[in-house]
Amino acid sequence: MIQMIHWFTKNQNYENPETMSMLDTFMDGMISGRNASIRDFSGVCLKEFLKWAVKHAGGFDKSAYLKNATSILKRIISFSMHPNSFKRLGSTLAWNSIYTLFRESETLIDVYTLQLLYVFIESLAIAQGDDPSLGTQQQAIGALSHVQRIIKEKSQVFIKETSKRHRPPSWTEATLDVAVRWLLRQCGRIETESRRKCIELVCTF
Repeated sequence: MIQMIHWFTKNQNYENPETMSMLDTFMDGMISGRNASIRDFSGVCLKEFLKWAVKHAGGFDKSAYLKNATSILKRIISFSMHPNSFKRLGSTLAWNSIYTLFRESETLIDVYTLQLLYVFIESLAIAQGDDPSLGTQQQAIGALSHVQRIIKEKSQVFIKETSKRHRPPSWTEATLDVAVRWLLRQCGRIETESRRKCIELVCTF
């Protein structure tokens, strides 16, 4: 499987059908409701996919790498607020598997970080209704901690909005100032863990 990953990440076309079939297989594994081992192995494969996408592209901000990373992030964001708890779990597990690679790309940080902050706060709020044994809240908190670290270390990036940055729903601008004001409003949420994390984030930023 690992050798197949190395081969398919050579493709530099956005959403290439063969490469995306492999990526969708990994994401399907991440949302498996039957086997935690499959989820763990899928996370390893997803990280390996991005590592080799970087090698073939020649850098973290090269077009070919960004195309593959964008395909993964689109799926993570799509699953993050899904009614199905295993899809939300898969979303946070996938992010927690790849964030160390994500943070090496200035382009990805600029485009996606504030959107990821938004969707994982919402994911954590939804997770309050899940069976605690699933671990959806724990993984969402971990996902937010990774986003928190990126924003804290790269805070200067988010002072001004850029044209390519994804703006979360209802935000007037995709900036750190607007993010903090939004988080402050979320401190009144009824969902306990989401409220606690929002308070922590406001104090951090």
